This record gives sequence, C-alpha cells and structure tokens, in this order.
Amino acid sequence: MITENTLLSIRTDHVDPSYVPELFLVSTVAAHALGGFEGKTYLNCREALDNSLSHGCKFFETDATLSGDGHIILTHDRPKPGDVPPGVEMDSFGFADVTRDEFLANSLHGYTPLDMDTLYKDYISKYPDIYFELDIQLHEPENAKRFAQALIDCFGDDEAALDRLLIQVFNEQMLDAVESVHH
Repeated sequence: MITENTLLSIRTDHVDPSYVPELFLVSTVAAHALGGFEGKTYLNCREALDNSLSHGCKFFETDATLSGDGHIILTHDRPKPGDVPPGVEMDSFGFADVTRDEFLANSLHGYTPLDMDTLYKDYISKYPDIYFELDIQLHEPENAKRFAQALIDCFGDDEAALDRLLIQVFNEQMLDAVESVHH
C-alpha cells in the first residue's frame, strides 16, 4: 500500500510514464513486516515470511537497517531486553553495535531473525515471482547510501532480483543517495 509519506523511486524524467513496475501488478496487498504471525506484528522473521508464502502472498514489505558491521538486517524496533547479547549498546536506530552474526544468533521476540543475505539466498533467488518493498529504517542520506551499497554487495550482478525490490525512501535526499549507488 502506498501512503502519503512514501516517496516512490519512480521519476518521470527516468522512467517512461506508461510503465508500471511488475511488482505493482502482482498483488493489491503487501504482507507488512513479512506478515503477521501467531497474532503478532512487526516481526520481520522467517516464520512470518514462510507463513505468508504458504498463504500465497507474493508482495512483502520488510523493515531493514544496517548492523554495526555493515550488513542489512531485517527488523523494525529495538529488541526486547534479553534478545541482544549482554553489554551490546544500541544507538537510536537500534543496532549500530550489533554485528550481523550477533543479530542472527539471537531470537527476535522468540522468532528467527533474517538478514538480507538469507532473504536473497533462501527466498528471492528461489522464488522469481515474489517482490519486496524495503522500508529503510535509516533516514539520513549517507546511511541510505550505505544501505544501497550493502544491498548491491549482497545481490551482486543479479539485476533480475534487484528489479523485484522497491526501496522506500522518505525524502529526495534519500532518493538521490540511493540512486547514486544504483539506478
């Protein structure tokens, strides 16, 4: 669902205005945070994604940020106490000091966390008919640029997979930062 606070990365000066990206033709709904699971929302976890896939969902929204070591991890909120290794400090975005391995080794609210590498290898590369909207939880342009570079590092030269992603940005500066890495 497109909301008024979402700035789409589609500009008429870059794209034929008659072109409608395939991801908008796949479904009229998206599984928010990879879908609800067991009565919970905002999970962004393997169990929610598997459940949504089993119900035929083809379009997913997921929240994503960077780990302290520069990998994309799928999460929206700070974890609950006990869900992060003792002594790990978290910045205002939640995960600046948590490495990807630390994030993946711990449960998120009792469920299996995901990173972009796992999402790509276990889902995107195996299901060519699913699409994702990536809600970047890093709103500063430089962080959005780092996010875009981490995404390219993960996907390599798999342009077909990259074409099935919509990166949600919140302002023109974020859009310019993302497009400076890949357009």
